[in-house]
Amino acid sequence: MNKWDEVFEQQHQLWKWFGTEDGNHFADRVLAGSIGRPEGPSNNEPWNLGNTLHQVLFQADPFVVSDDMMTLWEAAADDFPPEQMIPEDLIVPYGFVLLPRERQIKEWANQKASISYRAFCWHRSHSPTDPKWQGVGVGIFIHMDDYLKRNPNQNITRSWFPDLIIEHWEPFLFHNERVKLPKNRWMREIQAFWRLTQQYVTTPSKATPSRPSRRRAERDGFKSKDVVVVTLRRKSRPTASTGTVDWSHQWIVNKHWRNQWYPSLGTHRYKYIDTYVKGPEDKPLIRKDRVFDVRR
Repeated sequence: MNKWDEVFEQQHQLWKWFGTEDGNHFADRVLAGSIGRPEGPSNNEPWNLGNTLHQVLFQADPFVVSDDMMTLWEAAADDFPPEQMIPEDLIVPYGFVLLPRERQIKEWANQKASISYRAFCWHRSHSPTDPKWQGVGVGIFIHMDDYLKRNPNQNITRSWFPDLIIEHWEPFLFHNERVKLPKNRWMREIQAFWRLTQQYVTTPSKATPSRPSRRRAERDGFKSKDVVVVTLRRKSRPTASTGTVDWSHQWIVNKHWRNQWYPSLGTHRYKYIDTYVKGPEDKPLIRKDRVFDVRR
């Protein structure tokens, strides 16, 4: 199965499952174990995480990430500075991203244990009763088999569940006078993904899922949509050597975050600067030990 078929079918499968009673109940349990909505709308408002995810996944643009793009993102995300979120940070209002491999979060939820997620989604969110509550809800998904390993005492029938399952959902407010900087390491990683995807360092393109995938979705009432494929833009750079060098791999050169003023936004935002990939395109991209700095 190609990558764009995989992300489209995973999104379809999750959308379908969250539309069931089992999916709704599971989402409620996840919300109870998550941080919840400490800065969000009143808990007295009628709201259900399962219904929300069902709607979000129906509207979300699907994204698939190349291996090289994920390698760059991992390197950049490790040093993305804390930053207030603004609406312009979101690349689309609703998104679902499938990664080519799992991304590990160490010391998850202030614990020594770690988790590895394979996908994440986001959606614009607001409160009908509180005009100041404008933000984004973000969810991360892990493999169901990993969930069962971490929760061996739960009486769960594996066949009732999709391949991926929601592990955590949390809301984040856009910048206003009562918002603090996001403390969550994993949330800053997703902020870094949004920022990189908006910059010249990446090359987004679109791919259409196969006809069988589209037909299966349409039979369930899930609308067909193109998949955004995010790859690493290749930049050619002259080498100092006059001869031919038989490089064994590619590597990332000269990378840093700069706190840059954007006149159109009227604020500073971090921008990834002077990053390019060196080495032959037919060789693997290797992430080496590196030194990052943050420049103003």
